[in-house]
Amino acid sequence: MSQDINLKDCRKAVNQAKYMPTAERKANAIKLLKQLTEAITNLKEVKPKAKAKPKAKAKPLSKREKAEAKVAPKDLAKLTKAQLLAMLSGQSVTKAPKGVAPKGVTILAV
Repeated sequence: MSQDINLKDCRKAVNQAKYMPTAERKANAIKLLKQLTEAITNLKEVKPKAKAKPKAKAKPLSKREKAEAKVAPKDLAKLTKAQLLAMLSGQSVTKAPKGVAPKGVTILAV
């Protein structure tokens, strides 16, 4: 028995035996089908893989997160450092004099 069984050759032999039957074609088709079934029975069985756990669905965004997500790139240029830092830290933005950071926000470089 050959190691590499070609399904295309087997199918071709079966079709020839079916549509243009001769004793030789029938014998060839049977021989190839036997080799194919032998090759299938000799296949090494493997353990089935564990099913993947379903992925968690994304949590809906809060109103604040939606508003922050909708900031357009052109609007980001207009924001002050304090506003950007507040957005990144998740705090609300309060109006403060220029150069003064809101409570709890530290400006590292001015």
